[in-house]
Amino acid sequence: MTDLSVIIPAAGSGSRMGSDIPKPFLRLGEMTILERTIRCFDRPDRVLSIIISVSSDWLDFTRSMVQTLDVKPAVLVVEGGSERMYSIKNALAVVPAETKYIAVHDAVRPFLSSELFNALIEAAENFEAVVPGIAVTDTIKIKDDSGFVVSTPNRDTLVAVQTPQVFGKAVINEAYKLAILRDYTGTDDASLVELSGHKIRLIPGDPNNFKITWPDDIEKAEKFINRFK
Repeated sequence: MTDLSVIIPAAGSGSRMGSDIPKPFLRLGEMTILERTIRCFDRPDRVLSIIISVSSDWLDFTRSMVQTLDVKPAVLVVEGGSERMYSIKNALAVVPAETKYIAVHDAVRPFLSSELFNALIEAAENFEAVVPGIAVTDTIKIKDDSGFVVSTPNRDTLVAVQTPQVFGKAVINEAYKLAILRDYTGTDDASLVELSGHKIRLIPGDPNNFKITWPDDIEKAEKFINRFK
């Protein structure tokens, strides 16, 4: 059944990458990171639409880019906001009415596997909110504003959360309305859904589904691509 819409927020800057070009538009091999990410959702048996939020400076470029993509789901481009949550809010406003589930995925996670995608969809049919996560192996410290360690949480209870995060359409719409009302931005969509009181199901993530954030990540991504040439 084709009932999933995918939102890809791509309005961020490339500041941490040390680039004037926003991270999603950096080249990775023969295409941009964003193009690779979009192609992860070329699944017409399940994906109804792909909605991309970009800054006003990159609207024309992105609209031209998606016209050349050979993907079957409809691809829409909307203007992003000053914060990630507002970029997603703008995308939520154009989600097709027949959408039942909404997945939100980082624009710079271009290696989503079919296995993880299918696992998320299967879980979403049984739970109202599902996110993938990886067990934390490093010891984590909580610090104060002065840079001193306050405490050490039990890492057995910690998970590094990935995307896509999948929600029922009503669940994420309710979460965004409440978050905006309370002026709560959160750090991911799941944190907004938590605020609204909904339980979130965790499933195992994928180490290869990494986020390209720093310059070293580009090298890591290039090596990953070269493994399959």
